[in-house]
Amino acid sequence: MTRRKLTATAIVLSAGMIVFDVAAPSAQLCAAEPQSFSEDVLPILQGRCVSCHQPGGAGYEKSGLDLTTYEGLMKGTKFGAMVIPRDPEGSNLMWLLDWRASPEVRMPHGKKKLSICDRNAIRAWIREGAKEIATVSTNGQDAAVASTAASSDDRSLFGFAHSGNLREAQDVQAYPGPYRRI
Repeated sequence: MTRRKLTATAIVLSAGMIVFDVAAPSAQLCAAEPQSFSEDVLPILQGRCVSCHQPGGAGYEKSGLDLTTYEGLMKGTKFGAMVIPRDPEGSNLMWLLDWRASPEVRMPHGKKKLSICDRNAIRAWIREGAKEIATVSTNGQDAAVASTAASSDDRSLFGFAHSGNLREAQDVQAYPGPYRRI
């Protein structure tokens, strides 16, 4: 190739890369890295949800949902689980945060909706398996340790007999009531 053709090819490729970077969907920009509960999800919950959903808070008293720990979130409410690992659209947590539920039960109550980036980070975390990833030091090297939540045995323990659809709950008086009684 001539020098002129090489220069033209380089310019075209560079322009294509710039256009691709600018046109990247917001979901890719917001949640491109693997998500962990402690580093990505918990800070969102602490900033927007924990004031009500902690022991002694109004949300905790009504639903039993404790969002101060990974275990509390994965345990769910007194009505059932909030997170179905690998199924964000079936998880009641996303149903509430995306405001697909009636105004009486969508979250956060009386506050503006979580940002798209925050919701996409939580959605990506659920899609990746809703794991808690902790970094520990072993012999001077960092290693990621993951524990998958809600095994099939845990699901029966936590009452995973819900429909995955909060629309059914809107006819029920209980808060939030998205679960079928077993």
